[in-house]
Amino acid sequence: MYEIEIMTKQKITYFLRHITGLIILLFGSSLLIFGQKLKCKEKNFNDFKYQIALTNRTVSGPPTLVLYLSIKSKNFNQEDMKKLARMLERKYCNESRVSALIFDDRHIFYSEGIEWTAYRGDIEIDRPTSKCSINFSTQRGNSRKEVVIEIEPSKIMTP
Repeated sequence: MYEIEIMTKQKITYFLRHITGLIILLFGSSLLIFGQKLKCKEKNFNDFKYQIALTNRTVSGPPTLVLYLSIKSKNFNQEDMKKLARMLERKYCNESRVSALIFDDRHIFYSEGIEWTAYRGDIEIDRPTSKCSINFSTQRGNSRKEVVIEIEPSKIMTP
């Protein structure tokens, strides 16, 4: 009778260890799933393409993702720049601040240094203040503040 009692205690201990392990596994999995960032929805816009050459993060001031990207010269118009802002808003939905420096020639990124004459505009998305500003020039050499557009980020999201 004493041996049966020991086996019962062993079975209970074995059972409790496995249940405890299972609880820890389930709890850890739920933390992993719920602790992840949202997956950003990037809608496929076929109107024009852009190429990201470089990404950085700021080290001082508010944390900002900085993108160096290029688009074709024909896309420096209000409609396409709003579409680009919408695409960046969707692609980087987990970033509180995104700053995109926009160039009109992708080849400048492959040379030594950046050719700043090709720098034609920028898009600043600031979710904490609910602001999005788009500045660009319609022609190379014009002021990058030639066209200035201010939009609320929630309005960018509508297609």
